[in-house]
Amino acid sequence: MISTDELENAIKNEYDTDTLLDQIHNMNFSEYINYLFDKYHLEKKDVIQKSGIERTYAYKIISGAKSNTSKDKVYRLALSMGLTQKETNHLLSLNNDGELYVQVDRDLILLTGLVKKMTVMQVDEELEKRGLKTLE
Repeated sequence: MISTDELENAIKNEYDTDTLLDQIHNMNFSEYINYLFDKYHLEKKDVIQKSGIERTYAYKIISGAKSNTSKDKVYRLALSMGLTQKETNHLLSLNNDGELYVQVDRDLILLTGLVKKMTVMQVDEELEKRGLKTLE
C-alpha cells in the first residue's frame, strides 16, 4: 500500500500520474480506507464514534476482517470521515456495493449528506422525514 507521504513525494517528484492512479485503484477495501485515514490525518476512534458503529465491529470493517459489510455501514464510515462523493463511491465499489446514484431517492439523500457534511443523525432524520429506510 502506498502511504500518503509516498504519494505526495511522488507527485512532487513528477512521477507518472498513471502509475500513481494504478496504485490507488489496485488497493483493496482495507488498504484504501486506511489510505484515506492517512490522507486526511483522521483518528480511527473519532471516526468510529461519529459513525455510531459498534467499536469492535468497525475495527473489523476497517481491517478487512469483516467481509460482506452492509452498504450503510460503509457509508456511515465515509460520512464520518468527511469523504468526497468520488472517494465514497470508490470505497463502496471496493465493498461490492456499487455507487450512490442521484436517480435513487435514498441515494440522493445519502449524497446530499456527503456534500453538506451532515452527521449520521442528520442523514437519518432526512431519510425518516421522507419515509425512507434509515441507516443500519
